[in-house]
Amino acid sequence: MARNIDIDFGMKSKVFVLLALLLLNTVAVAQVVLPSDGNVYRLMSVSAGKVVTNGDVAVHDTYLSVVDVNEASKGQEWTMVSLSSKEPVFALYNKNYGQAADMALNSKVPGKLLQWESTWSDNQKFYVSVVDEAEGVVQLLCNSDRNKAMQVQDNGSLVMVNGAAGESTYFRLQFVKHENVNFPVPDHNYIIREKSSGMALNTRGKGENTARAYIDNYDENDRAYFVWQLRRDAADAKYWQLYAPYLGKAIDMSLPDRWGEGSRYPLLYDPSYTNVNQQIYFTAIDGMEGVYRIEAKAGKNNVWYYLKVAGNVLSMTTDATEAGQFVVEAVSPDDIPQPNVWEDETFFGENKEQGRAAYISYTSVAKMLADERYAFPWLEPENAEYLSLNGIWNINWVESTRLRPGEETFWGDGADVSSWDKIEVPSCLEMKGYGDPLYVNVNYPFKNNPPKIEMKDGLINSVASYRRTFELPAEWGDKRVFLHFDGIYGAAFVWMNGKYVGYTQSGNNEAEFDISEHMRQGSNNVCVQVIRWSDASYLEGQDMWHMSGIHRDVYLLATPKTFVRDHYITSALTAESMYTSGKMNVAIEMDNRNGNAESKSVDVALMAPDGSEVARKSVRFDFNAGEKNRVANVAFEDLAGLLPWTAETPNLYTVVVAQKNAEGEEEHVFSTKYGFRHIEIKSGLVYINGEKVLFKGANLQDTHPVTGRTVDVATMLNDVKMMKQANMNTVRTSHYPRQSKMNSMFDYYGLYCMDEADLECHKSWEDGKENGGITNETSWIPQYIDRTVRMVYRDRNYPSIIFWSLGNESGGGKNFGHTYKAVRELDPRPIHYEGASRAGTAHTDIYSEMYPTMTEAANHANGNSKGQPYFMCEYAHAMGNAVGNLKEYWEMMESSRYGIGGCIWDWVDQSIYDAEDIKSGEFKIGGMNKYRSGFDYPGPHQGNFVNNGLVTADRAWSPELTNVKYVYQYVKFLNYDADSKSILIRNDYDFISLDKFYLSYSVLLDGEVIESGNVDVPAVVPGAEAVLEIPYSTEPENGKEMLLNVELRYKDNQTWVDAGYAIATEQYTLVEREASALTVKAGDELTLAGTAQGYSVKSSRMEMNFKNDGTMLSWVVDGNKLMEVGPEYGNYRWIENDKPTETLNEYAVGPGIKSKSATFKLSDDKKLVIVEVNASTWCSDYKFVYTIAADGTMLIDASYTATVSDARRIGMTMEFPAAFEQVEYYAYGPFENYVDRRGGSTLGRYRTTVADMFEPYPMPQSMGNREGLRDLLIFNDKDGVGVKVQTRGNVAFSLLHYSDEHLKRTNHTWELQEGNVYAHFDCYQKGLGNGSCGNVATLDKYLIPKGAHYNCSLLFTPVNTNDVSVEEVLAGRVQFTVSDGRLLCRGDFAAGAELSLYNMGGVLVSKTMAQQAGEASLSLASLPHGSYAVVVRDGISTTVHKVLY
Repeated sequence: MARNIDIDFGMKSKVFVLLALLLLNTVAVAQVVLPSDGNVYRLMSVSAGKVVTNGDVAVHDTYLSVVDVNEASKGQEWTMVSLSSKEPVFALYNKNYGQAADMALNSKVPGKLLQWESTWSDNQKFYVSVVDEAEGVVQLLCNSDRNKAMQVQDNGSLVMVNGAAGESTYFRLQFVKHENVNFPVPDHNYIIREKSSGMALNTRGKGENTARAYIDNYDENDRAYFVWQLRRDAADAKYWQLYAPYLGKAIDMSLPDRWGEGSRYPLLYDPSYTNVNQQIYFTAIDGMEGVYRIEAKAGKNNVWYYLKVAGNVLSMTTDATEAGQFVVEAVSPDDIPQPNVWEDETFFGENKEQGRAAYISYTSVAKMLADERYAFPWLEPENAEYLSLNGIWNINWVESTRLRPGEETFWGDGADVSSWDKIEVPSCLEMKGYGDPLYVNVNYPFKNNPPKIEMKDGLINSVASYRRTFELPAEWGDKRVFLHFDGIYGAAFVWMNGKYVGYTQSGNNEAEFDISEHMRQGSNNVCVQVIRWSDASYLEGQDMWHMSGIHRDVYLLATPKTFVRDHYITSALTAESMYTSGKMNVAIEMDNRNGNAESKSVDVALMAPDGSEVARKSVRFDFNAGEKNRVANVAFEDLAGLLPWTAETPNLYTVVVAQKNAEGEEEHVFSTKYGFRHIEIKSGLVYINGEKVLFKGANLQDTHPVTGRTVDVATMLNDVKMMKQANMNTVRTSHYPRQSKMNSMFDYYGLYCMDEADLECHKSWEDGKENGGITNETSWIPQYIDRTVRMVYRDRNYPSIIFWSLGNESGGGKNFGHTYKAVRELDPRPIHYEGASRAGTAHTDIYSEMYPTMTEAANHANGNSKGQPYFMCEYAHAMGNAVGNLKEYWEMMESSRYGIGGCIWDWVDQSIYDAEDIKSGEFKIGGMNKYRSGFDYPGPHQGNFVNNGLVTADRAWSPELTNVKYVYQYVKFLNYDADSKSILIRNDYDFISLDKFYLSYSVLLDGEVIESGNVDVPAVVPGAEAVLEIPYSTEPENGKEMLLNVELRYKDNQTWVDAGYAIATEQYTLVEREASALTVKAGDELTLAGTAQGYSVKSSRMEMNFKNDGTMLSWVVDGNKLMEVGPEYGNYRWIENDKPTETLNEYAVGPGIKSKSATFKLSDDKKLVIVEVNASTWCSDYKFVYTIAADGTMLIDASYTATVSDARRIGMTMEFPAAFEQVEYYAYGPFENYVDRRGGSTLGRYRTTVADMFEPYPMPQSMGNREGLRDLLIFNDKDGVGVKVQTRGNVAFSLLHYSDEHLKRTNHTWELQEGNVYAHFDCYQKGLGNGSCGNVATLDKYLIPKGAHYNCSLLFTPVNTNDVSVEEVLAGRVQFTVSDGRLLCRGDFAAGAELSLYNMGGVLVSKTMAQQAGEASLSLASLPHGSYAVVVRDGISTTVHKVLY
């Protein structure tokens, strides 16, 4: 259907496009004659020759039947009442008896026709399908299930029968008369009059919010203020919304509710079905036909109010006797505003090709094989029948649809756009400075009034008009050419050479148009106009940045006029052969749309992973004139010796399809990578190739900090490789399909995929609940189906696709029943939809859950109601400093009855740069990425909720991901036996043995590596165990902790990582650390004297000052200040995972001291001073006992008792001078770790700086913790002054240049200003948990329970690193600076030393050999901003340095 874009898109008369597409498969819909609203008919059965009657009774629940015609019988007269402005949907209403025909689909006799009061529900909605226009013969179908037709039974009864057809379902409409529909009916327009005066409801020329309604004489000239439309948001709703179609407002009764008492008179306001003040009832008055009371119920007290008339004034009263009497007068003005096509849920595409499998065409097999894309299908094609339209386009951007350019200035063939801006395609408009990116979640930037787009205050619906020219390849003149869009965010109209091509509005589904009739030889122009927000936006309410434009690839694809349009590859493998034998079928669809007599042949070849031919077959297509389509199955039987595809063994075959013309010449060739694998659900678990599989994954968004939702191939590859490196085997494409090229990466590298449809109407579901919202609206069904089946058509040949997912967070409504059915008809793979599990509906094969607590997860993984595989589609919400207690989830999952795994939310932070910063090149401030978050742009937004990634926006590995890698690892280190020096391991891979790995080990004494070596690993098969002997020779040394680190490493290079990569790790303690108490050595004498503030402790070398209550004020040794703020109790931390929206006054920031006292005592020999401090705080009681010696050494024995149940940390804080930058410590590291997120961290001795202990979370928060502190050295590198800290008991520490309060007060890392060194020494810090989404609290065992007691000791010793003894400790010290893309390394290492740079996952990213002593540099090329480890090996020792780049 061509459409002239210059005319008003909102034309009143609309053809029923969906009727044609879904029922008739034809576009000849203009001939269909529909019954008119208000026409009265007798419905005569064609087969029985009798008419439908209610027996002339007014009793509801009376069954309908057919009888002989009786013109005197009023029970045979049925008024057609239109229930849709878009489709021929009617109710059959008998006005004489006030009853409607009802299908009673949920009754004891479902589908048997009876009569009932008019509810206008699905039971009363008939779809009228014209059978014979000339004879007025129709079928009456159930609108909600159009397979059901009304059929006359032998006994004369009427029943809705599934699949019924023929004359028994045909009815002839015998016109009786026409009557106005003067009773309330959905979507009808009325004048509402007061019965006695005839005056009508209106707003006296006002159309703004809070404009008051009155009752006045009707004025035709002002009818915009008198016409009202009755609307409902759900078929079973009893109330109405009184909507003013000319004004876009609704009547609000302004009754008492939770926001206030209300004015108690009707006024105008923005439409909202969930606003109880807009839920209005028309109650028929007994004995007065067609007369109603208008009522509403107050939300505050559930009291009924009635609309009262006093002269011209309307008000609400609780006295029913004062209620006005009203009649409704149906009107049909011809100028009521009609929806734009981008505000019409039934119009979502025009002239688009049906979905198909992805392929690129070549003219010969030789050309295809010469293209590197044959092996790597994500590469740009060469030598193909392909022309990329990526690149520079002209663009015009306006803030309103009213301002968009038209034919003369834009899409006309001769339009001149040379003065327009230039823009790169693909791209997101907002990242180029056209409009604002909006982070929207659980909301819309427009009012929730589907399908209309009414922008919220301050927001705009902008329009971008793109135009470019291209030269058509000369050899394409006689070909069929398609214009292909991988994705456009927005409603898009397309023209070519001044001719309308078509329309599309699905942001992440491909749209393809046949432009063969529009193109010409030589220069061509293509124009695309993109409206940012449309009715499709109601279905694209995902938790993400919302941007617009042509954000994915655009290209032309040429084929012969008759061509292989689609192919669908399926296979069946036999269990007896261990899934290495079976058969394959390739369904070839040949398109001959011109209807010419044609002869074609198609060769189909199956090529093995090594390139050898496995099998080949041919099939002929001989079309007769007028024949337009044919499908042939090419079957390959008795295939043997196949290499199955799994995520662990991604063996890919190639299916080559070669179409030949009648002369046998190749003309249309393409290839598809295919993997043989068998998927089944058995006993509530998922099996692949006969093995139970656990799916360890993450949710993935399309996001890039510079390009927004436009993602390049390099970034896709990086994501896939990093997932593999992190032991992931699964990705959920939340919440829309990825580009087909990324699916090819999943196939090649080996990742299982849950392919998710681009469908989320979160806000509509939240407001409408399970029985409301657009998920339950019939008119939206085709658009739901279209989005889903297009994904399936494109992606069903990819072996990595294991599950289809119907969408996300849209409720369990009936529309998903239709999409489930549509998908199941196309492909047998398991179907997932979390909304169905939540709602308890049937349309899912997987029991899916979001953010379950450990208890919920355990319950459903072991006993869900449907006995289905249990999958956590979102869990471990990785917002900020998060992903605690992951280990416990997986310990439960691995031992459960139905558990199959889950996907962490989510993979990558969605931080972006501002468009102005991108233009200026200002990407960093103070070394920090100048990222923006949701709160930096207009709302509605959810702040920083957009950043939940396991990797940063520029793909730096995070501490969370290190833990994930450890928890997800497939080799379990079960036990270490000290006597035999052996480790028991188990292979938890599903398909590979362990002989592709070797084991490396190292022995540590007090954190220093003393010995290293490697051990061969035998071919341990999946599920088996083995004992590995570790032949170390190091002997324990008195007083030293002895540790054993083991790492399983790849022998050979993998497609996604180099040889030597450690894929599994563990650490064992061979000898525990010394447990003896710390002591202070007495030296010279001290003095203890009172001061104006408290007390002073002095010796010849040092001075300490205290307040009377024991607060330490200063600590000076040898004239050097060692402290800025003394030790004090500290309980505050703020991480988003604790409470994302917490303000500073919600939790005690400072120590919260309620009482504090101290005693001061000089020892009898005057060599020690003892200060005992006792205090009570908001969160804890504590005691600090200081023991102070003359050399400035200070021992603090600390004890704490928690007095509340929600303390976040229990320990002490203090501040060191800002210049104390250098750090050497012995604790868990080298990266940040916590009590419930310590996986992948090992005890060791590490070097770093205070600045480098910072982690670049998108929003500043408490960070940098290291568990298990043994000792610490912090010092000023310029003069060597510093402090050594030794511990006993459990101590965790952090050192930052920012206080927790400072971090909380700052929105961006690049806004932070460095200060002193803020130190935490915690006896215990609660776990991180997963609390930033869902009710997922930190596990009890990681909490600080009320009444719990904690003790630890810290010995603070002044040091000068120039001392020989300290220099020995600091052997291997290196300083790092960044210059010109390199990390300059200067320090204590010899010439020939090896320096290696690793990311937090252990991936080697740079390596060098020192050419001279003390100097080397490492390349930082293309590395993202994040934390890294530099390992220096000089043949004698190994040192590990944590750096922040």
